[in-house]
Amino acid sequence: MSGGRAAIIDKGPAAEHVKIVMDPQEKSLLATYYDGNAGRGGVVFDAGGAKFMEDGAGKFDNEKYIRNVAKWIEDQSSSLSSQNILVYILSNEPAKPHNSFSQKVLDSLMEKDDFSVTVTNRKDTPEISEDLLLQYSQIWIFSGMDKSSDTLLSDNEVEIITEINQFGRGLLIGVGQQGDSAEGPVDINNLAKEFGVTFSGSVENSDELRVSKFVDTLSKVPEIMGKWYKLIT
Repeated sequence: MSGGRAAIIDKGPAAEHVKIVMDPQEKSLLATYYDGNAGRGGVVFDAGGAKFMEDGAGKFDNEKYIRNVAKWIEDQSSSLSSQNILVYILSNEPAKPHNSFSQKVLDSLMEKDDFSVTVTNRKDTPEISEDLLLQYSQIWIFSGMDKSSDTLLSDNEVEIITEINQFGRGLLIGVGQQGDSAEGPVDINNLAKEFGVTFSGSVENSDELRVSKFVDTLSKVPEIMGKWYKLIT
């Protein structure tokens, strides 16, 4: 799957249910949260969120990776709603290839995997509400797709998203390219911190990353996650 410039995932000491899955150059790129005993939905943290956008999804095996992320999150969901994904991009800019969810991936999720997918952003849907999220089994939130147009999640929105996850809905938290700034993508960190994770800085990885290079890391994850990891190798 794609490498390139990405943010860095930092796992806090209290994040006992967070597993680092990929860490090229010892800079964490991909992580998961899963606590089956708590009844919460699974969460994927992706510090290279640009691979989901129109500009990046057609490269390497990104489409296969994205489809399998959706399947893994759905498997960990206990929501009454099923196979319904909300893609919410923290951008109020007009749609462009770097900040628009891939149409090809969208079609694959719907036609090949029987998901219903709704894509929106701050411009079209200015506020995340409980009524909005209750329709979906998965909520995918992307930050950093536009360098200057991201808007912070409010405390109320973070509370709503966290509560929805506690009742079994899955989450994907994706972060786009962070440029050369050492500042973290704080617009999404107020949500990520709820799981003991923060995103910060940036790193330049090779253009293509092969999951098979991280077999040692993958072997440490719980057995219940194994099906997803086998799919993305």
